[in-house]
Amino acid sequence: MRASHALGVVLGLAAVPAAAQDAVFTVNNATGFGITAFYGAADGDVSWEENLLGGQTLGSGASLSVDFDNGSGNCVFDLRAVFDDGDETVMQDVDVCAEKSVTFN
Repeated sequence: MRASHALGVVLGLAAVPAAAQDAVFTVNNATGFGITAFYGAADGDVSWEENLLGGQTLGSGASLSVDFDNGSGNCVFDLRAVFDDGDETVMQDVDVCAEKSVTFN
């Protein structure tokens, strides 16, 4: 795994009252590489489910808004990004309700 991908992840924190929490989350790509696949799995789930990019590439400098609300009320997800050079990064236990964005750089 490219160190810049693994170490360059920055979480944006936002204080959100419990009653107003939602699971809309922004993924920012500042890597210089395209993200060809992005997955989220509820914490403890063994499946990555579907590629949230739907076959598209999130170019460097681009952002994507993702709604992780699956009706369960769960806010903690594992996130996986796959880059166009074949490298990938997995982040575990990300609270998408509290940490409203992630930037890969």
